[in-house]
Amino acid sequence: AEGIYANRKDNIYLGHRRLSIIDLSVAGNQPMANEDGTIQTVVNGEFYNYLALRPMLISKGHVFRSQSDSEVLVHGYEEWGTDVFLHLEGIYAVALWDGRGKRLILARDPLGVKPLVYMETEAGIFFSSEAQAFQALPADLFPRQFDRSGLEQLVCFQYIYEPEKTAYRNVRRLLPGTFQVYDPKGKRETNQFWTLTARKDLNEVDLKTAVEVLEGSLTKAVRSQMVSDVPLGVLLSGGLDSSVVAALAQKSRETPILTFTAGFDHALDERPFAREVAEYVGSRRQEVMVDPREINHSL
Repeated sequence: AEGIYANRKDNIYLGHRRLSIIDLSVAGNQPMANEDGTIQTVVNGEFYNYLALRPMLISKGHVFRSQSDSEVLVHGYEEWGTDVFLHLEGIYAVALWDGRGKRLILARDPLGVKPLVYMETEAGIFFSSEAQAFQALPADLFPRQFDRSGLEQLVCFQYIYEPEKTAYRNVRRLLPGTFQVYDPKGKRETNQFWTLTARKDLNEVDLKTAVEVLEGSLTKAVRSQMVSDVPLGVLLSGGLDSSVVAALAQKSRETPILTFTAGFDHALDERPFAREVAEYVGSRRQEVMVDPREINHSL
């Protein structure tokens, strides 16, 4: 689905294209608003703890119109303001327009899994999930000037290691675990709501306890990410990470889950390892052969 919120009075425009995962009905489409339409949001990502937050917000008088996980952001902001980001668990990049306070809020999940880029110009603030979207703007607003050092990093390392930099000179990335608030004059206030801190008591934990805590945390994380109204599967390479995820995902389901493995006709082929894991956990295995010639042709 796709949708647009256009507020010409305040010069606010929100656009969204949706890949439907939770609540496939039109009620789950975005932009998504509160009861009186004064708050408008677009979300790229997923809130894994929405089923816990939803009844909490309903008990406080908020009325939900959909079964979408994204709607907890709308009512959560009504209830807690920008502290809503302290309540959310998930991966997300969001934009929220507060019509009452006349402010725009951009936020990104704690680990920065979902990208959010923005551009501040004299004509206004532009933001998107990816910088390519800015190419739809006129050349005077988006002159397409490359940032040489950012481009060099991208070519050399396949990613840009400076956290705020992009390949474009005038486009910046929002930092992980951060939200930015813009007032009506475009003045920006940046706030960090999450950071990874080292626990000082780790040395006091014995191995048995550590194993139990880790298994519990991983099990909870995998199960929370398996809420879906469409079929889901696990990309299984046969390595440690994907094997653990596949095993825990299968453990939480009574029927076989789907596991997908990409195969190559050379020494780096991972299919033998993935087959062993799939047979061990009892998943339904699907292998996809990748031909280097097809990759070259597609590129």
